[in-house]
Amino acid sequence: MADEQLLFFFLAAQNSARETAISRNNLLKKQGKARYHRYVKRDSFNVICEELAPSIEKHYTNYRKAIPVRVRVAITLYRLGDTAHFRTISNLFGVGKSTVCSIVREVCQAIVDVLLLRYIQLPNSRQQIQEEIDGFKERAGFPQVVGSVDGCHIPILKPNDSLEDYVNRKKFHSIILQALVDSNYLFRDICVGWPGKVQGCSKIPHCLLRAATGPFTLKALLKLSQDKPYHH
Repeated sequence: MADEQLLFFFLAAQNSARETAISRNNLLKKQGKARYHRYVKRDSFNVICEELAPSIEKHYTNYRKAIPVRVRVAITLYRLGDTAHFRTISNLFGVGKSTVCSIVREVCQAIVDVLLLRYIQLPNSRQQIQEEIDGFKERAGFPQVVGSVDGCHIPILKPNDSLEDYVNRKKFHSIILQALVDSNYLFRDICVGWPGKVQGCSKIPHCLLRAATGPFTLKALLKLSQDKPYHH
């Protein structure tokens, strides 16, 4: 009986792997119901694929077929949106676990290189600054606010060097992700990598607004608030 059960599970696993490979080919043909579409709209997904294609597209070889750009982006979005284990994503998309790891790294790097500065920008004119001030005043009643800052600790494995610098107040190793958002909940600037020991917003002047130029500098914002004080 035990041998029969073992054979049953083996055949079921083989069938599951075969179905997974088939489902990977059909995954992108489903109208709006593919798993990754719960993270982004179809139009947004298409734009991401088009803009990242030159950086992540692979060519067929005599030994293997290349994984399409859309599948690469889908794998990455699934990982970022669900934090599923590589083994789970591997089974879902019918690719190797190590392949999933490589794809996520490559696509994330391409996002940083190609999309980051294009879509995450600080206001670059006095008019945009004033629009943000008006937006925060209308939404939350806060005067003279251009952006909202917050952060979180990302757990990491214990580093080899400077161990104590990465231990945060909750006693685990981490790096800090810090972000600035506008009145429409859009990211305007991000900073990641400071050791977990850094507390609060003490590093904002060195981190956020690091690329600020023109009207959106700390000095210019202070001058703007002095030029146009808020009155009740």
